[in-house]
Amino acid sequence: MGLEISVGMLYAMARNDEHGLRRHEAQFAELSRVLGEQGISWQEPERTDPPSTDVYYGGFPYSYLTALRRVLALGYRREPVTPMPPRDSADYERELGKIDDEASMLVSHLLCHADDSGYYVPVKMTDPLFLSAATLATARADVGTVIGSSMCLLVELVFMAPLLGVTLEEKQGQGFVLSAEETARLAATAPDDPYAAEKTAWHQLYLACRAGVFGGHAIVFS
Repeated sequence: MGLEISVGMLYAMARNDEHGLRRHEAQFAELSRVLGEQGISWQEPERTDPPSTDVYYGGFPYSYLTALRRVLALGYRREPVTPMPPRDSADYERELGKIDDEASMLVSHLLCHADDSGYYVPVKMTDPLFLSAATLATARADVGTVIGSSMCLLVELVFMAPLLGVTLEEKQGQGFVLSAEETARLAATAPDDPYAAEKTAWHQLYLACRAGVFGGHAIVFS
């Protein structure tokens, strides 16, 4: 099993999953209600035919997300980025501790989010939104205990890009973008690349953030 990432998921469900469509429409409505109670205005855009914005579907093993979080933790600590140590080593446990230490600051939208569920919404939030037990008790759908900002997640991904040897170009009105050549290079990352997991997770989250931010859609983890 692994993490599945969706942006604009209602479009696909409208074609082949009526039950899933209604369920996720209700979950988005509940997410909007919960955010509204926290003073945040957002709702999933109405569907159009054809889609008026980009949609995105992807996924990767959970271990890839852990590897990417380590890069961010090392970057925040100003430590050099090195390949992830083997899972059965003491070094691996020590690196996980660095991730936990940085996550405990409760400011990173990548580090604080759940591995396998929840949402990133395209609104600016200084810190991730941690929902209280009372809020969760009144929610009529599983919105997750932490809601992240895809805008802030994108900032974190831009910060990590040079740490992974990824080149971004800043374009007016578009933010930091990948060139066609850089996109192709990332997509062709070899499985034996020492940073294959990190680059794969980075690339997919970057594409999801771009689609979500510019289309107004939530990123859904499942």
